Amino acid sequence: MYTRSLLLCVEVLALCGCAHSGPVQTTFDPAYPEHDGAGDSIVAVFEGRIPCVDQGCEMRKIELVLYGRDSGGTPTTYWLGQLKVGMGNTHPKRIPW
Repeated sequence: MYTRSLLLCVEVLALCGCAHSGPVQTTFDPAYPEHDGAGDSIVAVFEGRIPCVDQGCEMRKIELVLYGRDSGGTPTTYWLGQLKVGMGNTHPKRIPW
């Protein structure tokens, strides 16, 4: 009986240690800027995943952002970002035009 009560107390304490005291952030701002260096706004955003050959890397998340200045939406510049999932990389690699 004593062992059972002790195990129950340990389980309760372990579960209490997992509780968060504050709200958990579930959304994040995009890594790319709203406007490029010339002030052009976003025309389109494409996101995808591709295989990763590096050891410990599960996949690469890729973001391609097209910027344009005219009302027709013709792209003038782009921003390409990548994130290696599983590598501890928290910031995308920015590859400007």
